[in-house]
Order: sequence, then C-alpha cells, then structure tokens
Amino acid sequence: MASALAQNLALAAPLTGTLRYPLDSLISLGRLILVDYQAHLKAQETTANAADNDEAMWEATDSLNDVSEITWLLDRHRWKEEQEKARGGSFPEYTENKEAMEDLNDPRQTEKSLLIMGGNHKAEYVIPAAIKLRREKRGEAPEGSWKNEDALLDFLEFLSKNNHACLFRATDD
Repeated sequence: MASALAQNLALAAPLTGTLRYPLDSLISLGRLILVDYQAHLKAQETTANAADNDEAMWEATDSLNDVSEITWLLDRHRWKEEQEKARGGSFPEYTENKEAMEDLNDPRQTEKSLLIMGGNHKAEYVIPAAIKLRREKRGEAPEGSWKNEDALLDFLEFLSKNNHACLFRATDD
C-alpha cells in the first residue's frame, strides 16, 4: 500500500528535498505516548472487567489491539516482547521469518515506518487519542512551556493522517 502511495506521489510531485528533523525525539515521544495510552486502556479494560461491563471491555480490548498495530510501526522490539509475553514464550511466526527479523534489526526501519505511519488507518485515531491523553496528564510545563513537545506531538499527529502517508521518505528508499 505504502509503495503504491509513494509511486503516485512521486508521479504527481517528485521528491527532491532534503529534510532534517528531530527523529530520535519524535520516536521517543511516539513510543512514550503509546506506552502511556496502552496503560490507560489496560486500566479501562480491568475496570470494565471488574464491573462486568462487556461493551466497555470490548472497546478497551479493541483499542488495545489497535495500539499494538501502531506499536509495531514505532517500537518493534517492544511489540515483539509483548507478543512473546502474550504467547507465554517464543514467537516463532515472527522470529523464524527472515524478512521480519531483518526489519527488526534494521536501524532505519523505525524511521521508514514513522514516515508512512498514516498508511495504517488505525494511526489516524490511535495517535490523536494518545496525544490527547498525554496533554491531559503531563502536568506542569518545564521552564514554563510545552512548546517544543507540542510541536513534536503536532508533527506526530500530522504523520498519522492517511493523506500524509508517503509525503516523506527516508533517503535510502
């Protein structure tokens, strides 16, 4: 899907620029908000289960599955660990897949996935929900302002939109 988007974009508007951006900070913040959002959803799931609220339990579980898909894009090592934990040990469907293991160990894969994140339609609602939770829970601003973090959060949300997928590509693509 992403390559078809990239081909269509390249035909309409050739990718000719060089963009420098705070990749490490974007990835770290993206991972942080996903971890926090996942913990929030697990708490909702536990509360719904204790209250025998099947609808709320289903919604929380469904949202947790969506978060897992986006975690795979931004933090494959944590995603793999979670899958192994859920399966009670190894995850041969993944670890025995040569291409999957190459992606897991490719230091550029996270950047590539970040830039096409909007190609996964679930990113359009998972990332904004995680950002909203972050802004609600983050507390007092350091040095009086959240300006820098807000800029990164805004860019993460921009990248999560489907119509923004493949506007940018890593240079070695």
